[in-house]
Amino acid sequence: MSSIIVGDSLYIEGGEYYITGAASYADILYPPTRSIDLSKSWATSSVVINQINRTGINACERTIAKPGLFWQESTRSIIVFGGDTSNAGSNKAVCGLKVRETLGGESWYSVYGTNNPLWKTITWPRHPSFAYGPTESYALGGFTTTADSNVGSMLMSRTVMNKTTNLFEEQSDVGEFSQTGGVNQGEGHFIPSFGGLVVFIGGVAYSNGAIGSSLRSMSKIDIYNPSTQKWYSQSASGEVPSGRKTFCMTGAQGTNHSTYEIFVYGGSGLEFFSDANSDSRNVYILTLPAFRWIRAGALTAPRAGSSCQTVKNQMISYGGFDPTGTTSFERLEPWAFGIGIFDLHSLKWGINYNPNAPAYVQSTAVSEFYESNSMCPIWDDENLGSLFLSSKASNTSATSPTTSPSGTTSSTSTPETLHPSKTPVAAIAGGTVGGVAALAAVIFAWWFWRSRRSGKPDAAPRDSEPVVSGLHDTPAVNELPTERRPEMASAGYNYHKVGQNNLAPKPGEVYEVHA
Repeated sequence: MSSIIVGDSLYIEGGEYYITGAASYADILYPPTRSIDLSKSWATSSVVINQINRTGINACERTIAKPGLFWQESTRSIIVFGGDTSNAGSNKAVCGLKVRETLGGESWYSVYGTNNPLWKTITWPRHPSFAYGPTESYALGGFTTTADSNVGSMLMSRTVMNKTTNLFEEQSDVGEFSQTGGVNQGEGHFIPSFGGLVVFIGGVAYSNGAIGSSLRSMSKIDIYNPSTQKWYSQSASGEVPSGRKTFCMTGAQGTNHSTYEIFVYGGSGLEFFSDANSDSRNVYILTLPAFRWIRAGALTAPRAGSSCQTVKNQMISYGGFDPTGTTSFERLEPWAFGIGIFDLHSLKWGINYNPNAPAYVQSTAVSEFYESNSMCPIWDDENLGSLFLSSKASNTSATSPTTSPSGTTSSTSTPETLHPSKTPVAAIAGGTVGGVAALAAVIFAWWFWRSRRSGKPDAAPRDSEPVVSGLHDTPAVNELPTERRPEMASAGYNYHKVGQNNLAPKPGEVYEVHA
């Protein structure tokens, strides 16, 4: 499944359901879109989950696992593109959900039907890495199948949707993926700071377009600059998570745009159901511009396939499944309605959503890292380093946030560097001592010249006579600047449905997943 926030509403679209007692996953023929009101407080055990039916729109009456949800402001619509279904032939239809100003009254409509000429130039991607920018949205890689064949081929391209014109374009320039064969089941994320960049992380790597068998390293971060259409790659360090697919990823903007934190929760290895997937209990933080991974240390239920969104200092995780054990059917959903709330500052899991939560502020783990380390890494590509430095300077004027006791934020100017200072402490000290010695020599020469002019002998001055008479008339000597040096499920076949206002799994009843 996938999710998107529009105004004060969280919309959840697609996915598959496992119903306790069933022998396999099953698509629900006409599944409703779900929505949750984010303007009110709620607990995960009692949250109201509304539903929006799509009957009557033939092209849109199907379930898609992990679709792309693109917001289009001009039509106030959520555009659905890409994703996987059990019937490949029914994929090709772009649908839209028109959203009203207030929750309720939404309606589905067909944007591009199955016979639209669009499909002569655009390929429907299954399990690509989606990213959503302010003017464009992206679907990188993925794979495709035909309606009568289970054979898949990788997509070594990206599809770009222009949010203003509603036009789709398939582009072959995808950086290193043009040579390596693409990526599948990874994640993308748009970063509004640093000039506006798109990062792609994780997933399954492929070779020469074939359905492959290796996970991409999470220490390799691919960056796309939409304004120049250039690709970069940067190594990340720290507590690097193991390679994974089907994880959820969201982000939060640091105060004053000085940093940006990407949060990764859960995921699976190549095999979905294995005890080797126990690391899916962890949340990891990738902080930029340091490109440093930090493990949050807040263990929770193992999970893959969930969808995450950021609301102020909260991350909402919805859906997913347990990727440990031997099969997906042996372990029941431990969370009420499959929802978890993660505090991005305290790094703790909870069950209550707060619409009046404070704005995001870095966790102690992140702020302590920057207190004792350089803001930026050793760049794999100096052009990328220059991009971060120039955009950072324009966005923040080299300020970093400080938090007052009241919780409000103020700014204090602090110097920041791309690289650790290469000037040794001894050199700085030597320069200071040398400067003092030179100044003393100048003063002595002036005093000697003055004493010779007055015709007095070179004798020690009287106690009443200053050593350098008139020194107070000389211009002040400014202190030499120094450079700051950074250191481095109950039994039976149950399906939970309460009227028209609740459609979601309770613990032990409905297990929601995506393929």
